[in-house]
Amino acid sequence: RTRTVFIFLFLMGLVVYLNSFDVPFHYDVITYLKENLQIKSFGTLWEWFSEDYPRFFTGRPFLLFTFFLNYRLGGLDTFGYHFLNLLIHIVNAFLLYIVLFKYADADILSQPPLTKGERRKIAAKGEFKRGYSLKYLLASVIFLIHPINTESVTYISSRSSVLSAFFVLISILCFFKATFNKFSFLIYFLSVISFLLGLSTKEAAIVTPVLLLLFDFFFVSDKDRSFKSRLKYYLPFLVIVALGFVYYSGYITRSSMYNRPWLTHILTELKVIVEYLRLLFLPFGFNIDHDIRPSTSIDISVVFSLIVIIGLMFAAFFFRRKNKVLAFSILWFFINLIPFMAIRIEDFMAERWVYLASIGFSTGLAGILVLIFNKYKKTGIAAISAVIVILGILTPLRNQAYSSWVSLWEDAAKKSPDNLDPYLNLSVAYREGGN
Repeated sequence: RTRTVFIFLFLMGLVVYLNSFDVPFHYDVITYLKENLQIKSFGTLWEWFSEDYPRFFTGRPFLLFTFFLNYRLGGLDTFGYHFLNLLIHIVNAFLLYIVLFKYADADILSQPPLTKGERRKIAAKGEFKRGYSLKYLLASVIFLIHPINTESVTYISSRSSVLSAFFVLISILCFFKATFNKFSFLIYFLSVISFLLGLSTKEAAIVTPVLLLLFDFFFVSDKDRSFKSRLKYYLPFLVIVALGFVYYSGYITRSSMYNRPWLTHILTELKVIVEYLRLLFLPFGFNIDHDIRPSTSIDISVVFSLIVIIGLMFAAFFFRRKNKVLAFSILWFFINLIPFMAIRIEDFMAERWVYLASIGFSTGLAGILVLIFNKYKKTGIAAISAVIVILGILTPLRNQAYSSWVSLWEDAAKKSPDNLDPYLNLSVAYREGGN
């Protein structure tokens, strides 16, 4: 059954991203890949890393290693880079399905594992027909084809987002596989290693232990598996987080990070969170360079954002028992955006930053759609079909914006007419094209 799900997700991902394979190198990819000697020689990469080992957490060495492999296999032919990005994205959708299907439903949690006969009885209830979960398959599909993730998949250097998400999901899957029934040290060790590799790919993976605790609290711990009794499994993760926090605290408070007051940063990021939600629910207006106006005080837009965020948090609290999946989805979304609240860099917003958080949106929306389907079959089928068709059309359309350097920055300049960067990059694009 799982193999069939993977084939289905692979084909669907291939269809919606087929027009991304010939997208050229863009923007900072020129210097990050084409002119980066570290990806062209393993010796150079290793020398760069070994002269400063803390770069494991801040230099993204494993990400660079994957680019090195791409370069060794295909040079600077962009097809290989795009194909690997897409393949990781598809695998992430598949891992999401596996994690949710295996551990996110109380009906499946049993000790010992379910027999075939018991699984058939569960299937008879309607949710798990022939060994599939409509709800979690739909969550994986929405995550796979939502156009907000095109920046993470099609924009080559944004592999950091899809690759770190891969390690986060692997860490979660291995953690519960190792601790759910009989403890397996080897699989548990793989979970810890995956967490470390996630950190060596993108610093935002530091929230992995929080995501593990969240998933454990909502779905795995019960009367027979006391949450407190399972806390011992988190010790290595918490130690790594503590060490990482000490190191990152110095990293993110460097003078180069102080380009705006904390109050302005926090207030503006509250608006950005709501804008992410808007892009997820109403998938139009995607932009490689969003023009976000900073808020220096609590203005009307900040108040509105606070109302939306507080409302969703209350919804998560209200549904924590009635609809665990929905409550979990809301909290997952916010947790994955916390690292970006703690870093003050030039940009307030980037669609690639919401990649892992979009899993929460996808899971929550799928739960709502299946709830409608269970009560009103025709309406549910129409709603599910509409979501898949709309997202499936919008993603290839968004990929077209990446078809050339000029088209990407013309799109950005049109959508952010008061922002300087799109014009600067567009002028470079014209110059490079001889225009």
